[in-house]
Amino acid sequence: MTYYKKRPDFDVTLRSDLAQDLDIQIIEVSRQNGKRWLYANVYNEGGHRPASAERLQQVNLPQDTPTIFLGDWNLHHKLWSCTDKNGNRRSNKFVEWMMESDTGPRGILLNEKGAVTFTPHNNMGSSSVLDLVFANSKAAAEDTLQEWTIDRSMSYGSDHHGIRWTTDDGRTEINNITGAKYIMKDVNPEDWGAAFRQELDARQQDINKIMDPDPQVNITNEQLEQAATALTEAMQAATARVAKIRRPSNQAKPWWNEDLQKAAKDLSNVQEELKTFEEVNGVRSLPLRQKVKKMSNFLKRLCKATKTKWAVEKLQEATSDTIWSFRNWSSGARNYPSPPIKRRGQGPAITHTEKCEALRAELFQPPPELEAEYIRNLTDTLPDDLEYQEVTEEEVREAIFESSSNSAPGSSQITYQTLRWAWGSASQETYTLIRLCLRNGFHPKQWRQAVAVALRKPRKPDYSEPRAYRLIQLLECMGKVLEKVVARRLTYLAGKHRLIPVSQTIPRSGDTTSSDHL
Repeated sequence: MTYYKKRPDFDVTLRSDLAQDLDIQIIEVSRQNGKRWLYANVYNEGGHRPASAERLQQVNLPQDTPTIFLGDWNLHHKLWSCTDKNGNRRSNKFVEWMMESDTGPRGILLNEKGAVTFTPHNNMGSSSVLDLVFANSKAAAEDTLQEWTIDRSMSYGSDHHGIRWTTDDGRTEINNITGAKYIMKDVNPEDWGAAFRQELDARQQDINKIMDPDPQVNITNEQLEQAATALTEAMQAATARVAKIRRPSNQAKPWWNEDLQKAAKDLSNVQEELKTFEEVNGVRSLPLRQKVKKMSNFLKRLCKATKTKWAVEKLQEATSDTIWSFRNWSSGARNYPSPPIKRRGQGPAITHTEKCEALRAELFQPPPELEAEYIRNLTDTLPDDLEYQEVTEEEVREAIFESSSNSAPGSSQITYQTLRWAWGSASQETYTLIRLCLRNGFHPKQWRQAVAVALRKPRKPDYSEPRAYRLIQLLECMGKVLEKVVARRLTYLAGKHRLIPVSQTIPRSGDTTSSDHL
């Protein structure tokens, strides 16, 4: 299993097209500058069946890509073991393939001979070198692994020591189209409203163009677009001023505290003391081994108690809005990197950009051409045409305040809660903009942009197929307000003028369940 922390400067892809083995996991790490590395995470269980170290030799890995081979190999050889004893046939064959064969990776070993990576908690076993890291010739030539070291402070309660290194060829940050995310739950609405008013006043030149009191003044679509941009930017700037940026947790465990940190540090110190004593004296220290086991058990019990206390407190603080989210704790749902996506007539899509293009090409295909084009006449007035009625301020207010606060925002990150705060400070500007957009029949480009999120369809056999995903489009809340006003009016007109046949059992304005049956 491989865990990784999301960062904006690289993508992680599970290369299941290279290996579909329960004990071999091929991970590709790529950056926007085109640089990529492969990590072969291997657990060599051994036993009577062919070991994963042998099955790895059958995997067709690209020779021109820097590749790191790492894992718990369970192999002993004089190149890395604490003794000079020759390895068995399986170990010798693996070393020959990994380091000597022309058809192999021609790799180098990062471990130093005798540098212990495994210290058992029981009193019977002995310290040994089981966790190995190899770099193929390409990775070695590019100095892919820098500052490689065995870090026992990362072991915590495990009997395997942590191994860390640095891979950095110059970071290239991926452009996040949604911008920074902010923590809104701690924001004071009055502070946000004051900041929004100041930001809007700074953009008053674009707003004043649509605020002419004379209803006969012709407002152009370009002026409406500029006003929509000014209103959107003012809300974004106000949020940036008063809200804190949401940053990923370094620990990724909200229940972790100082007591756990101290217990983990104490355990690491004792493990280091045990390792030093046994290396210097050449004998096992039963008292230190017992101390390590005792402190490891204490850390596990403390983790369990702390996590339980945190969960109880979270449940006690739950509200009607958050109580339903707690069922996710036991659902077992996990988000995994998508595998390489198949493309017609091309190789699989590996990077994030390539996957987006592959899904877009398959799921957002252009509509088929019509045999005959229908020409709409929107200029001539017909006898049965309904006269347009100006949108009222109450219609716009209801469209904003009756929408759910939990609705996902679009790329601007402006939520319905933000729109409600903005209404308190600039209701006239917001209403006038919506009213004029509907009168002109214009939908600002700023509000008709969407972010498409690819979700896996459940129980699909192959998630490398583009059709195994569905795209959820996150729309701008201001654009949805505009559409809600139009939808409510259409529903009202359809009910008032009986434009929908009574045989159609759909919601109509003024109808009830009883009237539908009658």
